[in-house]
Amino acid sequence: STLYYCVVNENMPAVGRVHSDVTATRQVWHEAAIWSQIAHSYIVKMIGVAWIDNRPCVLSDYHPEGSLYDANCRQLRVRNNSPAEIRATPTEIATGEGAGIAPFSSVPFTPHTEPPFASDPTPGRPEPRPEVLLIEWARNVASAMAYLHSLTPVAILHRNLKSSNVLLSAGGTRLLITDFATACPLSSDMTPAVGSVRWMAPELLNDMVYSEHTDVYAFAMLCFEMLTYTMPFEHCTIQQAAFKVAAGERPTLPSSTPQWIFELITTCWRTKPDARPTFPQISTMLDKMVATLSLLTFQQCNPHNQRVQHAGLLPSIFQ
Repeated sequence: STLYYCVVNENMPAVGRVHSDVTATRQVWHEAAIWSQIAHSYIVKMIGVAWIDNRPCVLSDYHPEGSLYDANCRQLRVRNNSPAEIRATPTEIATGEGAGIAPFSSVPFTPHTEPPFASDPTPGRPEPRPEVLLIEWARNVASAMAYLHSLTPVAILHRNLKSSNVLLSAGGTRLLITDFATACPLSSDMTPAVGSVRWMAPELLNDMVYSEHTDVYAFAMLCFEMLTYTMPFEHCTIQQAAFKVAAGERPTLPSSTPQWIFELITTCWRTKPDARPTFPQISTMLDKMVATLSLLTFQQCNPHNQRVQHAGLLPSIFQ
């Protein structure tokens, strides 16, 4: 697929991903139908649907800081090449008629060839991220996921929560969820084994019935990425990673992991789905941690001077 950068209404930066496979058109309309019904502070805003190179794509707000995965790669100096090429061609905005979604208003589209990218940070092994930043990021994602799981009349499962599907915002102090291509309403006949293998819960890999608890498992893996800058089972093939998870293995957490995030991650990636907390429970726990630190807002704290040591908080909430 190709990522396009554009401007709508002359002043609104946007991005859209065009799939090379023509058969992915149906998936685009599926994503648009779900995403267009969602509105939350920690979810990337969908703008509309555009036709690019005679193929539809979902347009969403542009966030120049990129994804958490991009940030991790820059910090680890894994990527030595320049940012992925982003191209745009003149396009026609689709109305959405006949696609099962409400028509989108037609908006002018101006192609841009090179969006602004932040330069890479100083080379070297990254320092551990401040704990208050980890708390805030986890709160952002948990809040958005709690919203999705509480939608009526049917909850929405994301099914592909990972570092490349959360974008940085507000100077890197916030995370926003994006990419609803594999999202679906909760039902009893959902497609098995959907998502990205390294973040898949055991019940998905074993073709078992699954629920919103699979997103909680993926959240644990996302927190692992926040903490370690690396993907789960980074040095394993996809097949090896799937085998390890199905056998009950999990990625190794650093010995220096703060107690609160150690307990959060290990609680959320439990093998039995019902043993994992819900996102409202996770949000409550993280809110209490912020209250414990007297952090009324993230902007009022100095992330370089705060340390979290509250080992007993998680078990008391999740039991």
